[in-house]
Amino acid sequence: MIRKNKSAQARWDNAVKRYKQSPSKCLYCGLVMEFKDGDQPSELKRKKFCSRSHAASYNNSLHIKRTRIGPKPICRICGGFVSDGSITCITCLKKENLEKVWALPIRDYIIRTASKVKYSWIRKWAKIYIKTLGIKKCCSICEYDKIVEVCHLKPLKSFSEDTLMGVVNHKDNLKYMCPNHHAELDKGLLVLENIV
Repeated sequence: MIRKNKSAQARWDNAVKRYKQSPSKCLYCGLVMEFKDGDQPSELKRKKFCSRSHAASYNNSLHIKRTRIGPKPICRICGGFVSDGSITCITCLKKENLEKVWALPIRDYIIRTASKVKYSWIRKWAKIYIKTLGIKKCCSICEYDKIVEVCHLKPLKSFSEDTLMGVVNHKDNLKYMCPNHHAELDKGLLVLENIV
């Protein structure tokens, strides 16, 4: 790097010379860290690795991840394997949570703000539940499978707030539909008898 001031240039040259006499080496690969355009000798001297990936590899080799000693934990409900720190597997946990949620009225899940998000929690639980039913994820009318939505055949606004979540999100009230047929059903253009 060329400096405007002669004394600054002399200091720079001296710093580069000192670095080249005892250059820094990457702790992972052992290669000498070369000067790149704009590198400061003092910064290069402080660096311990030539790249971030070498730093990660070196640090990961020092700190080995913990492994489980002994048998893997088993789910208390189905007997399958569970992740560390849990007593039930993910599938059983979802089913357990669904049973608790299904016993509550929808008033506990209605959001009292804008109308677009008013029933979002009820829809979220409907999506979780319909996945557990094992229904093929395609429109129940045209069998389109690229983009599908979970549809309530009976509109959410027609239920009273005391209705239980298990009734609103019952398997007979939920269907997969493509966005077009879902919109037609919501606008009353689609007759319920046509839906399989």
